[in-house]
Amino acid sequence: MRKNLQFARALTGWLGSLLLGTGAACAQGWDQDLSHLFNLGKSDQSQWTRHFRLSAVMGLNFRGKFETAGTFAFSGNHPGAAGVSGQDHFYDDGYVRVDATGNKNGQTWYWGYQGGSTQYVPGDDRIYFHAAESYTVSGSAEPGSGAEAGFELAYGGKVRQGERSSLGWEFGFGFMPIGIKDQRTLGGVSATRITHSYPTAGIVVPAGPYQGTYSGPGALLNDVAQNETIGAGTVTGLNLVGTRELEATLYSLRLGPTWQWDPHPRISTLLGAGAALGIVSGDLKMFESVQFPDGTMGVNAGRHSGTELTYGGYLSAALLLHTVENGDLYLGVQYLPMSSATFRAAGRRAQLDQVQAVYFSIGIHWPF
Repeated sequence: MRKNLQFARALTGWLGSLLLGTGAACAQGWDQDLSHLFNLGKSDQSQWTRHFRLSAVMGLNFRGKFETAGTFAFSGNHPGAAGVSGQDHFYDDGYVRVDATGNKNGQTWYWGYQGGSTQYVPGDDRIYFHAAESYTVSGSAEPGSGAEAGFELAYGGKVRQGERSSLGWEFGFGFMPIGIKDQRTLGGVSATRITHSYPTAGIVVPAGPYQGTYSGPGALLNDVAQNETIGAGTVTGLNLVGTRELEATLYSLRLGPTWQWDPHPRISTLLGAGAALGIVSGDLKMFESVQFPDGTMGVNAGRHSGTELTYGGYLSAALLLHTVENGDLYLGVQYLPMSSATFRAAGRRAQLDQVQAVYFSIGIHWPF
């Protein structure tokens, strides 16, 4: 309680002296009280000509712009050619592959299907398999990022020292991972797929879902695929669901003049401005899927990597609390607008907008 009263008296006296113009006498009392309360050592910023700083940084207000327009292939399935024996066929709703016998007599037990009324109807003497080929879509979105965490290193010096202020310079390096996602569902999608069929006359078709094995034995299926028009062709009015994501790392470099003012032996303010350069390395990733009316689904996943150079400027302000003879606590804010970084793939574009980026930092400042 006694220490709290001492701290309150020191604070009240310091503010009053500023209003009455007696800053010098109050500064001495303030310094003595703080030294007594927190065991602070001597701190005279005028004797230091260089400084180094390490800060934890939180970045806000990054924005992304995603644009998708074109026709894209589905990934993962390879239905193979129709009319040819001894091939592996992969579908959205099953597979027909070469078994351990090499598909002896044109038959294989290495096949499987999901089941359902559109794939097999008892008495139809035919089982159908579907494979999505491509989809056409157009859309855009401008989502923002959350709070991003990184760090900054800074080194600087003084070029001119006054009684309570100084002019100097500072060079900074920042590291900031940034992640922005577009998770909208895009409508109005058209998609194409193929349908293959295999005869089932003379065999007992297991109830779906069914998965045959390479080594067998199992129900034997004729391995020659036949093209079908039922369920094939272009389907319109579908929805595209999934995620388009930009994962980037910003490496920033900045250089500019500084002005430091010491209103009290224990407190300094530091203002800075200058030019900034950024190197943005990132990945545009996507995982998208289209579901057809019969329940089968086509999936597309991929990524595109790139590195972009950006440029701009910065304004910064900081508060330094001199805690020990050669160490300060540091609180800062920085406005760092730079040009956009754009990542492109076929029919896709993702842009990182840094115009409104603001950084808050906390760390340790070492004068020497």
